[in-house]
Amino acid sequence: FLKNRSDVSQQPIAITGYCMGGRMALQTAAKYPEDICAIAGFHSAGLATNAENSPHLLLPQVKAEIYYGHADQEASLPPEQIQRFQQALQKTSLRYETEIYTGAPHGFMMRDLPAFNSKAFDRHWQKLLPLLQRTLHPSA
Repeated sequence: FLKNRSDVSQQPIAITGYCMGGRMALQTAAKYPEDICAIAGFHSAGLATNAENSPHLLLPQVKAEIYYGHADQEASLPPEQIQRFQQALQKTSLRYETEIYTGAPHGFMMRDLPAFNSKAFDRHWQKLLPLLQRTLHPSA
């Protein structure tokens, strides 16, 4: 869709996903590896399941730089999935970083919900903005 719009640059794009959007960002980067230069996911769910179509199995198709900030209180991404996701990343040659946001529940970015966590919220911006700067504006 974006590539067909005259008001959108034809340069690679970055995708940020929250909740299921983190999974969708990874799936999109695998489907369009030449078009996606960076993906970031926060309090993402279901990244590394036991299913045959688990998103982590798509990592070999990805060319984007990756950052994921995992909520440590995320029921949809338990520790074993975080470990599986990390192990899959280690098998790639991608530039990536993942980390666990201690004390962060699912939805920690939403200021108007009880799940909001200001420390995780701030950490998210400290990681996301440099990723976007580095990948979208490498010569700036």
